[in-house]
Amino acid sequence: MFLSELLKDIKYSGNLPEDREITHITSDSRTVCEGCLFVCIKGLRFDGHDAAAKAVEDGAAAVVAERDVGVENQIIVENSRSAYAIICGNYYGRPAERLKLIGVTGTYGNVTVADGVRNTLALLELFGRPDIPVYPGPQREGFEVAEISAFIHGTNGLGEVELPAPATGPAGSAVEFLIDAVRTHPDLVIVPTGPSTSIAAALDDDHFSEHARIVMMGGALTVPGNVRPWAEANVWQDPEATNEVFRRARHVTMIGLDVTLKTLLTRTE
Repeated sequence: MFLSELLKDIKYSGNLPEDREITHITSDSRTVCEGCLFVCIKGLRFDGHDAAAKAVEDGAAAVVAERDVGVENQIIVENSRSAYAIICGNYYGRPAERLKLIGVTGTYGNVTVADGVRNTLALLELFGRPDIPVYPGPQREGFEVAEISAFIHGTNGLGEVELPAPATGPAGSAVEFLIDAVRTHPDLVIVPTGPSTSIAAALDDDHFSEHARIVMMGGALTVPGNVRPWAEANVWQDPEATNEVFRRARHVTMIGLDVTLKTLLTRTE
């Protein structure tokens, strides 16, 4: 894709040729190479000027929010908060055109399964998508919401924001839905962002264990945990289930604290 297509929805200034072909985009300075577009959002950890200059030396184009880097082959994006999202949308395709959310499975963690399902139904109605089904999953026996979870997320899981009660109710079993969905949609990607209890239960189905593509948020490899020195919250909630996922599922990508701690929003943003 050419640079002009990537930047069609944002205002920018700079001296990059619009017919420059971009092979991929990245916001990780460690993966910069010739032909890529390096997007540096100013103000997260550092202002990014040195990283952008280095990216240009490596043959990349560089996008820096709000300030000039002072090097050639760079552009300046006016709005740092939306630039990366817009560029990614232009490169990978509009989410509405490229992605389809076929269902949400409810789990526990910051709240119980019942509360999480109710919150999800209410939010989907708020966003105008009551057509998306929500499937309750199993809850680990003896689970109780941790005091720190209630403190951070509120006792209702929504920071004490009160939403109208949802007009629709939950659908069937999350485990059955996961198994059927993998059989029906060969290009499906499952994105668990809580304990792995439902995924582990679905692994009893051989087709699911062989063909499910799972991209999970959880774990910590090179950084300390966030609930115990060596434990991240989603894994800590049901470590036995996570062990089953890593041992039995054929296609698993883990996005741990090593990654998520680098994608922070400051008070300014």
